[in-house]
Amino acid sequence: MNRRIIPTVIGDEQAESVLETTAEGNRTLGVLLPGIGYTCDRPLLYYTGKLLQEHGCDLLRVRYGSIPGDGSAINDVSASVLETIREALSPSHIEIILVGKSYGTVIAGRLMSRLSRSCRLRMLLYTPVRATLSYMNGSGYLAFSGTKDDHLTAGDIDRWFGDNDPRIVSYDGANHSLEIPEDTFSSLEILEDLLGRAEAFLFPLR
Repeated sequence: MNRRIIPTVIGDEQAESVLETTAEGNRTLGVLLPGIGYTCDRPLLYYTGKLLQEHGCDLLRVRYGSIPGDGSAINDVSASVLETIREALSPSHIEIILVGKSYGTVIAGRLMSRLSRSCRLRMLLYTPVRATLSYMNGSGYLAFSGTKDDHLTAGDIDRWFGDNDPRIVSYDGANHSLEIPEDTFSSLEILEDLLGRAEAFLFPLR
């Protein structure tokens, strides 16, 4: 496996995003877009990254460095992440899979129209926030949320999606990390279910 550091520069901050490629000519680039405090090493993104690599995708783990948690830097972050992704793209890539967690789902939504001009684009949105909703029209994505997530409540989901919308999966009792507090095995069951659904969505014929 080849590993390359790609700088992500946001204002005066420079973070080191990491691109891992497994073979020349890979057709899909997976991009992990973390939350403010939920890094690419945390379970949802870590295991999704492994899943993408098992299916032959190149993988870019984006890092933002120190940014405000109030969303005030969203324009600068989005622009910098776009440049990082463009730097990671190779001529063989015909598809991009964006995997966003919380704040990263907003970044994914903002980049969707720009990136889809040159590549096929699909998205996994883990615990989207209210600011993500305006980007969650049409198809091409699968979202996951928890009924105990204060950043996007069950009421928000009902108002936006209605009943039984296949584009969003809601886990009863799960928090913003898609975990059940003080219930390790139920949390692991959610992770396993999420990965199975993500795999079926992204790789239905493999």
